[in-house]
Amino acid sequence: MMKPQDEWDKPERLCRECGKKLLGRADQLFCNDFCRNTYNRHQKRRLAEETADYTEETIIAILKNNHLLLRSFNKHQAAECFVDKEKLYKAGFNFNFCTGCYLERDGKLRYYCFEQTWQELPYGMLELGVDRDRLGLTCSGRNVQL
Repeated sequence: MMKPQDEWDKPERLCRECGKKLLGRADQLFCNDFCRNTYNRHQKRRLAEETADYTEETIIAILKNNHLLLRSFNKHQAAECFVDKEKLYKAGFNFNFCTGCYLERDGKLRYYCFEQTWQELPYGMLELGVDRDRLGLTCSGRNVQL
């Protein structure tokens, strides 16, 4: 028995993930659930890479790492500590993430990573510091010291 003429004119349908020939519904895109899930996972990863989309867990991990590095470079938790920006960057600090920023009277921005602060200075230097007001945490109305 021969196929009807319109069957011959249709292009061959292939799975979007593995490329196998599809035998089923006309609107079928994948040969099985594994290929569908794999394709969607890869699409989500590609989109995240293109848009620099970060998950909540990734952002929290970056902020924790930034906080740890600021504390380690300012060992004595001094109000002022000067370090080379490149050293902090090479240690893994991500300057794109902070918990806040404040425009000071002199027009310079001071960035916060929780209670730790940094401010960019000329010649690739940074001024690290600790905001003593942010050190106290409040829990159910009480002031708790770290």
